[in-house]
Amino acid sequence: MKQLKKGWNLIGEVGVDSGQLMICDPCYIDSGWKKTDLDLSDNKLKVVKTGKRIKVPGNWESEFSKGITYNQAMEKGLIKEIPLKETGEFSYNGCSRGTINKSYSQMDSGVGFSSGTGDGIYPVYAFVNKEGRITEVKIDMG
Repeated sequence: MKQLKKGWNLIGEVGVDSGQLMICDPCYIDSGWKKTDLDLSDNKLKVVKTGKRIKVPGNWESEFSKGITYNQAMEKGLIKEIPLKETGEFSYNGCSRGTINKSYSQMDSGVGFSSGTGDGIYPVYAFVNKEGRITEVKIDMG
């Protein structure tokens, strides 16, 4: 094992395929993790003018003139997203629902967050204090 020097040290890399990362104590992986797939069944939009809720995916285009795209409707303020209900569950679903809403998610046994520019491989750095202890960890996602 390589001895770390005082200051910032590159300690490895983390691969991302879901556009998000998670920090947790590994002792909770087997005992606390719930194998729950991402559930977006309650994903809805709100029509600003009428207040009507529209399920996504769905036939939201019927609310507007033909040919307008989802992005155009959002930009014009015709529709807005209703934030997904966060579960706090220590699972892929729990992590993802929070990161979709606000870039991070507090779960029962960890914290999930969106990864900088999405999928990729990011370097991980540790700061070592004068006693030789790691006191900070940084992931360069820029």
